[in-house]
Amino acid sequence: MPQKYSGRITGPLKSLARQATHDSAALATERPQALQGNNRNYQRFVVLSHQRSGSSLVINTLATHPHVIGFGELFNLGRIAFNWEGFDNNSARLLAVRNSRPIAFLEDYVFSAYRDDIRAVGFKLFPDQLDNPALRYVWKWLAQNQDVKIIYLTRRNLLATYASLLVAEKDGKFGIRDTSERTQTTIAIDPEKCLIEFQKRKCYHKAVEKKLERHEVIQWTYEDLAGAPEEHLQQAQQFLGVGVRDLRISSVKQEVRPLSQVIENYDELCEYFAGTEWEYLFEDQLTGSAQEPSVSGNNTSRDVAGPIRQRRKRQAVPAGVVGRYFRRPAVAGSAIAISLLFVGFFLMQMFASKTSGQDQTMSAIGQIASRIKTYVHEHRELPPALDALRANDESINEVTDAWKRPLDYSVVGPDTFVLISYGSDGVPGGSGDGSDIVRTYQVVGGDVRDFQ
Repeated sequence: MPQKYSGRITGPLKSLARQATHDSAALATERPQALQGNNRNYQRFVVLSHQRSGSSLVINTLATHPHVIGFGELFNLGRIAFNWEGFDNNSARLLAVRNSRPIAFLEDYVFSAYRDDIRAVGFKLFPDQLDNPALRYVWKWLAQNQDVKIIYLTRRNLLATYASLLVAEKDGKFGIRDTSERTQTTIAIDPEKCLIEFQKRKCYHKAVEKKLERHEVIQWTYEDLAGAPEEHLQQAQQFLGVGVRDLRISSVKQEVRPLSQVIENYDELCEYFAGTEWEYLFEDQLTGSAQEPSVSGNNTSRDVAGPIRQRRKRQAVPAGVVGRYFRRPAVAGSAIAISLLFVGFFLMQMFASKTSGQDQTMSAIGQIASRIKTYVHEHRELPPALDALRANDESINEVTDAWKRPLDYSVVGPDTFVLISYGSDGVPGGSGDGSDIVRTYQVVGGDVRDFQ
């Protein structure tokens, strides 16, 4: 848990925390009446996955179980995708609660008391949805709540994953219910951006492995799940302790074409990745069927219904339990050097293209954080609002972002606050100049520091 002030400092800050908790708890009573009750003795779970890895199939099918509540993407950037009857996916009020008090949102709203027949409640989560600093608390919450079970999905063929995502984005369609809806859209993939995507996914998997090492985890690959969905979903029901039923699978595999027919510059990518650790992705052109080589070089298949890892204390994770996805195949030295050159070039271009508006806004956020630090030293508490800084010193001018909009300030804990600019468009989400700029700070020993 974050450190707290001592002595008389705790009073006002605890009052703020109590008020925040009260507001969130009051929201719990606004959930659909048909679900409300006194039951908290159910299994909490998370379906953790990257996009295009089978998470929709799993959560949507589990949600058809009469004793399971399975929410969608609760941490989608622009809206809360409950995808459950009676819950408002577009509630601005709930979105504000989730963004400012994500832990209260989980504890007091999502995992509140339900009717007696509910045996499991969970939601779908993409790791990169928690890149927003204001939502990093969810990782800490997950680490502290080891009773939350994890269904973890990966996909061996990263090229198929990336291509599927690009096609879905181009079509604006991320799921289908009938084979007649399958697309014939094709895409061209920038090799350098593709490499960055592969590297990013690899880093994410390593980070997730560490974050989940003390949880009970059932891990599947998309390829195995797609090959035998009924068997995997039976295992999931046993894992959650809800009683096995024949569940209705409504999801339809969206892409069945060979990658060479989906990717316009497939041959260019083959040549680009030849001799690298990603070469295995091109060994079989059938979408999703590429097998990552094991350390021994043998393409051994995994059990049809993946392992369950039991919770343990500070132990190294056996490679066979976590799965081959985290192992590193041998790579030629020259290929590594070439890859690093491309990565370095891409990163330099990315940083060089960073807009002056973003730089100015980061500077403004730094100024506000410095003034809050002064306020804390003088008042021994966080300001309730940014207006308090000017009231404290009338000579202080208002600090805005580069687009002349006031920064958004939220106290998200007894000693933690977030400063946000919503970019050039002034609304959450977006890209380029319109992307959000978020910084989280923590008060430690009277000092204000970047949240880590």
